[in-house]
Parts: sequence; structure tokens; C-alpha cells
Amino acid sequence: MTSSSSRKRPGIRDAVLTLPCKSAIIDGEVAACRKDGTPEISGRSIAAPTARRSCVWCFDLMALNGVDPRLLPLVTRKQKLCVLLRRLDHPYVRYSEPFKNVEPLLSECHRRGS
Repeated sequence: MTSSSSRKRPGIRDAVLTLPCKSAIIDGEVAACRKDGTPEISGRSIAAPTARRSCVWCFDLMALNGVDPRLLPLVTRKQKLCVLLRRLDHPYVRYSEPFKNVEPLLSECHRRGS
């Protein structure tokens, strides 16, 4: 996270700082979330100055403890990421499961004009 992002989202920053590793680079997307941690899909901007909770949905592991795993298959990197995030077990840092069937997702995105 950049320093301006971490100031805007201290919950995510604090959670990421407790990852059970020496260092990590994780690719993810910040989203507004409900109290149960599920994404808030309402069209309202995450940047809006509200009391909304933010979480980061993590989907790829780009480095771990100084090792670059990017030559490994995506499925292997996601497995390593899943293990790391399970050990963290924090509601602000979420693991993005792979989609087994993307057709319903793509249809819904098309329906919404996304």
C-alpha cells in the first residue's frame, strides 16, 4: 500500500503489517465491505468520505520472504497466498477464490454494464 492509501485505510494497513512472514508483495483490490466482510456492490465509491469499512481482496502472490514465485503456475501462487492469508485470518484481508465457472459472473457484469 502506498503511504496515502495506508493513511486512508488504517485497518487494512494494520492487518497487513501482521502477516505471518518477513515480507510479501500481494496483488489485490480494495473494496467497500459490509460488516460480515462481503463486498458492498452498490455503485458508491470506495473513496467517498464515509464510515464504510474497507477490505482488500487478494488474488495473487508476487513475492514472499524475498523469493519471486512469478515463474510458478498461478494455481501454485494462489495456494501459497491462501495458506498465508488463512494464517493471518483477518476480516480486512480477504482471499479471492478462483472462479470455477466465470460465465455467470461475466453475464452479471454485462447486465450491469461493467
